[in-house]
Amino acid sequence: MESIVSKGKDVNEAINLGLSQLDTSIKEVSIELLQHEKKGFLKIGSKKAIVKLMKIADVSPQVFPDHEPTDEFNLVEEAISFWRKF
Repeated sequence: MESIVSKGKDVNEAINLGLSQLDTSIKEVSIELLQHEKKGFLKIGSKKAIVKLMKIADVSPQVFPDHEPTDEFNLVEEAISFWRKF
């Protein structure tokens, strides 16, 4: 299973950069949020968002059983809102 750790100014950017590096779509990866971005004060103490993307061979239909996403943007937003609960 191929995986990559990606950093970005926010979670969306980190996910999109990782997807482009893996040359895949969001439907074919599992995403683990390692660190939320932190703005800091005058960029002092700021941190980038860090995510780990793992390419999966077969996407199970039970990942989102009650929801059929219409495009990749909705999947990214759903993943972000899920991880912000923690």
